[in-house]
Amino acid sequence: FFFNDTATTEIYTEQIVGSVRCVQETGPCAGKKTALTFLAEKLPELGYRVLTVPETPTMTALGGGMTILKNFTEEKMVKFETSLIKAQMYLEDYFINLAQISNEPSIVLCHRGVMDPKAYLTEESWQFILDEQGWSEVNLRDRRYDAIIHLVSAADGAQEFYTIEGSEARHENVDEAQVLDKKTINAWVGHPQFKIIDNSEKGFDRKMQKCFQTIKKILGSQVIHQTYKKHLIENDFSIPSALKQENFSIEEIFLKHEDPRGQNKIRRRGQYGNLSLIHISEPTRLLSISYAVFCLKKK
Repeated sequence: FFFNDTATTEIYTEQIVGSVRCVQETGPCAGKKTALTFLAEKLPELGYRVLTVPETPTMTALGGGMTILKNFTEEKMVKFETSLIKAQMYLEDYFINLAQISNEPSIVLCHRGVMDPKAYLTEESWQFILDEQGWSEVNLRDRRYDAIIHLVSAADGAQEFYTIEGSEARHENVDEAQVLDKKTINAWVGHPQFKIIDNSEKGFDRKMQKCFQTIKKILGSQVIHQTYKKHLIENDFSIPSALKQENFSIEEIFLKHEDPRGQNKIRRRGQYGNLSLIHISEPTRLLSISYAVFCLKKK
């Protein structure tokens, strides 16, 4: 469920009204289609025009393209995924242009994002695509999207509801879906606005509400019952090998804000020499808000 949303922080030069590009990406059978419909009904209440980018893999399946993939070699998979990424980029850019032309505050919801193919390839094949096309993960992941909302597959935590019926591009059993879901999550680890909506909430409706509240927070709308905490961890702390981790350099320049309780800053963030610049301007917070930041303490 790629909620491709760089929204309030994504700035387009010489544009008065901003657009938010949000990717809503999911594991298999996570409720993506229902969530997109739900968000398309709820987000206009916040004053946004909602545009939804079609899902390229589903378009491929409906057009008969998936039938030729059964006996693909790794080399052919690389060519296929490269073509899929380029098609996804074109569709996303097309809808972003529509949002800009509308001259209204807009949110562009993407069914998937261009980092998804990484979950279906080996590390070597993925790196080959990046090198051959002159792409970097910072550009594809961090600079292209304002926010990533991942809906965890029903195969992880709600197995009794897992099904592939009605999906043209799905064939995974429960175990395969769990593995693919984790690979998809790892593909997006590192994005500054990467949110995971799991199946801990009782009932699918509550999962949808949690998704909506998460997006409201990203957009700067007030959300109640939020607390941010920072934790300083001693450097003998070891991160479990099963968890994906990324290291970044971050520089923040704070600008004068009309209200001392507000926040106005420019953040430069990146890795391996690839940087992204984001302008963050937050309104006055009437309620306490919090987020967890974990740092390693050097002795």
